[in-house]
Amino acid sequence: MLIKISSPAISAVINTMGAELTSLADTAGTEYLWQGNAKYWSGQAPVLFPVVGRLKDKKIIINGGEYTMDAHGFARSSEFEVAEQSESKVVLSLKSSEDTKKMYPFDFEFLVTFEIVDKTLENRFEVINLTDGQMVYGVGGHPGFNVPLFDNERFEDYLIVFEKNETINRLYFDQEKGEIDFGRRTNVITNGNILPLNWDLFENDAIIMDEPKSKFVSLIHKETGHGVKMSFEDFPYFAMWTGVGAPYLCLEPWQGIGACADETSEITDKRSMLTLEKNDHRSHSFFVTVV
Repeated sequence: MLIKISSPAISAVINTMGAELTSLADTAGTEYLWQGNAKYWSGQAPVLFPVVGRLKDKKIIINGGEYTMDAHGFARSSEFEVAEQSESKVVLSLKSSEDTKKMYPFDFEFLVTFEIVDKTLENRFEVINLTDGQMVYGVGGHPGFNVPLFDNERFEDYLIVFEKNETINRLYFDQEKGEIDFGRRTNVITNGNILPLNWDLFENDAIIMDEPKSKFVSLIHKETGHGVKMSFEDFPYFAMWTGVGAPYLCLEPWQGIGACADETSEITDKRSMLTLEKNDHRSHSFFVTVV
C-alpha cells in the first residue's frame, strides 16, 4: 500500500512494503528521489535492519545459533503495518514473527516514521527489544536521489558539499569476497569539503566513511545549488554509492557496516552493532531537506 504525506512545500510517498520511500517531490513537480530502473538498480530507498550490508556467506551467528540473512536484512522485504497516520506523518510497524525468527531470533518491534515539516522529511527508526535478554542490531538508510534532476544537466554537474573539511580515506571493498578491508584505504579528499561527482569514484563500489567530521552533506548542482541536504547526526558511518553510468546517487547513513575482512560471523563481533536490554528502545533519525 502506498501512503502520501505532505506539507505546503513538498510531498512524500511511502510503500508499506519495506517501509520504503518511493517519492520525494516539490510543489513544482520536481522528483528528487530515484524512481528505480532494473538496468541500474531497481531499489529506491530500502530500510536496512537488523544488519547493514552483506554478511559473510549470508550467515550470522547469534547466541550460538547460525542464521541466514540477505544483505541489509529483512525489513526491506517485509510488509509493515500502519501504526499512525496524519497529513504530514506516518508511522509504520514491523513486529517479530516466526518468519523473522528463522533469520534473527529476537522479539522486537521496529518502527519507521516519516514526517514532513516545511521542506524537510525526517526518517526515524525506533528499535524496541521485547526479548528476555539482550538484543543486538544494526540499522540504516539507503535513499537514492536523481542525479541529474533535469534533462539539460549531467551527473558531473553535481557536487557533494560536506559540513566540515574532511580527509576521506575510503575503505576498500573486496568485490570478489564481498568484504570491507579496514587495512586498505584510498584517498578521495584531503582537508576539503567539496567532492565533484564523477562515475570513476564508484568503480570499486561505495565510498564508505567511518570517521566523518560532518553531520550533514549537500548534494547540489554546482551552479544553481538545487538538490538535497541530508543530516545524519545519529549515525557513525556514511556512504555514497551509485552504479557506473547510472543517473542517481545514494546517500547512506549507517549504524553498522557490512562484512569486514577481520571479523567473524558472530553478531557481537561486527562493528558498530548496538545492544538493547529487554523493553529498552533507541531511535535513530536522518533528515532530507529539498534545497
